[in-house]
Amino acid sequence: MQTAGDALRLEHKLLGASETLAGLGKLRISPDDWSQGIRLSLLTQELKEHLFGEVVDNHYMTNRDDYSTLRD
Repeated sequence: MQTAGDALRLEHKLLGASETLAGLGKLRISPDDWSQGIRLSLLTQELKEHLFGEVVDNHYMTNRDDYSTLRD
């Protein structure tokens, strides 16, 4: 979560704690809600990768020619 939070702060140029709190205040987001949003996003991504990542990749690799005809 720390890495994801740091990436979001860097993306929005919220380099310090006071800047982060001020930015969240402008968006009317509490620090707890922000943390929960990051956590939910990370868990969602992890679940997608767990459920579909390897299966979809294997299916695609096995049936790659079927998908190339859809582009033509």
